[in-house]
Amino acid sequence: ELLGHSIAGMLAKGDLRLENDEFNRRWFVDADDEDFAALLLSPEMQTWLVGVPKWVTFHIGRGQIVCAAKKALKPDALADLVALCEEFAGLIVPELQAWIPRA
Repeated sequence: ELLGHSIAGMLAKGDLRLENDEFNRRWFVDADDEDFAALLLSPEMQTWLVGVPKWVTFHIGRGQIVCAAKKALKPDALADLVALCEEFAGLIVPELQAWIPRA
């Protein structure tokens, strides 16, 4: 991801930078609504995401949370992926339940 960050920076592709440097090195955040992303990616969420296995990725948009594996999963690893998705959802701040996107 570091190479991806460098290329994105040169091309002025948006990568939302947050207060946790380790999070910023690990995750690329592309957001249509940076206010939403900043609220979703609370300091607690950033800390948790730093510890997530590198084979996991998350995509949020259009009312969906997608927790996916970046590799083929063995059947016994599916429970781990589901648990990570549940943990992620549990860390979302309640304020986002009432979020109204800007038109």
